[in-house]
Amino acid sequence: MVSKIMKAGRVVVVLSGRYAGRKAFIVKNYDKSGSDESSGKSGQDKRNYSHSLVVGVDRYPRKITRSMGKKRAAKKTKLKPFIKIMNHNHVLPTRYVVDTTFDSKVVNKEAFKDAAAKRKAMALVKSLEEKYKAGKNKWFFTKLKQMAAGSANILSRRLQKELMEVMTVGEKGLSAFPEGENLTRWTATLEGPAGTPYEGDVYKLSLEFPADYPYKSPVVRFTTPCFHPNVDQYGNICLDILKENWSALYTVRTILLSLRSLLNEPNNDSPLNAQAASLWCNPAKFAEKKRAFQEQQRSASTNNNAGRVVVVLSGRYAGRKAFIVKNYDKSGSDESSGKSGQDKRNYSHSLVVGVDRYPRKITRSMGKKRAAKKTKLKPFIKIMNHNHVLPTRYVVDTTFDSKVVNKEAFKDAAAKRKAMALVKSLEEKYKAGKNKWFFTKLRF
Repeated sequence: MVSKIMKAGRVVVVLSGRYAGRKAFIVKNYDKSGSDESSGKSGQDKRNYSHSLVVGVDRYPRKITRSMGKKRAAKKTKLKPFIKIMNHNHVLPTRYVVDTTFDSKVVNKEAFKDAAAKRKAMALVKSLEEKYKAGKNKWFFTKLKQMAAGSANILSRRLQKELMEVMTVGEKGLSAFPEGENLTRWTATLEGPAGTPYEGDVYKLSLEFPADYPYKSPVVRFTTPCFHPNVDQYGNICLDILKENWSALYTVRTILLSLRSLLNEPNNDSPLNAQAASLWCNPAKFAEKKRAFQEQQRSASTNNNAGRVVVVLSGRYAGRKAFIVKNYDKSGSDESSGKSGQDKRNYSHSLVVGVDRYPRKITRSMGKKRAAKKTKLKPFIKIMNHNHVLPTRYVVDTTFDSKVVNKEAFKDAAAKRKAMALVKSLEEKYKAGKNKWFFTKLRF
């Protein structure tokens, strides 16, 4: 298997040594005994491992400026190749092959035993420069970093083209846009088709595009809970065009149209939700179960927000980790209990508790009082706009007495001191080693 992959002309990336990160190609392969694998000729070699004779590019042509002299400019434009014997474990084979061949009587392992023979071999290897100047095998003479940047540009152009397609066609009930300036993450909206159990529903989806898109399918998930035979509880979708039947010809619009079709005609032969698949043939029971599922998911998401870890994005505590104690809607009502409140804030907000100052390093020169102060954790309690916090996937198991730690505590100094005294119990959790990851400082 190795001999099939590691064949003459195969492009490899050197993984170790002086030329680590450089591209090279195999000139000749040798087995553990030092025999030439292509001819079968035996050799006398002390290397008891499979290895290859490789030729690569050590230094690429560099930028030339007007201030450079002719000699320096000529030196800068030259390509510096290398020739080396490499262990098969120290190179990474790629799927590419170059059509360059060298005289095996000159470029071989024997060239390493004699200085004159090595100079002769290097003179032949330098003929690579002619290929470079002629523009042949151009991708081989491109630095790995530049290749990555090039592929990123291809991806960017493709996604911009698809965005224009979605916007110009203007398909009713379908929309998709990138999340901010990140073109590789999109949010899509899909309206339930008429005449189906999903009529009147609006679903949100997330699309994540890999670096090798469109040759690899994007990861598509429902972010809105969807009771469907081919959608699981986490939003994962079973759709053939997103898996084995994917084609580079498909676009975001194609995916959304296929998903809309899936809502109307599910594939019950390969369900992700067995209960939904079994009820599909009974519209009345399906609609009833779907309604119950959506209510359950909605209440679960509301209740689960308490304890949700967030990162504060603005204000004095920007960059600090905190967790939600209680959520409030635009009217100031408590979302979990439904109790109305009188609040001038006309935006959804949360009461959060977080860590302002983390324990610091203690030295021997510090006194007891200073050392005790340094080891303390300084928490904070604050009301935050939902737009000013970034929710994470983590949840802490800490709860506080809602009669003490609430919005009312901000109206009275004594009540706030009482709430802060309760919040300081976080220090006990920190010392006990519970939720340790929460008490680790974020570094930007």
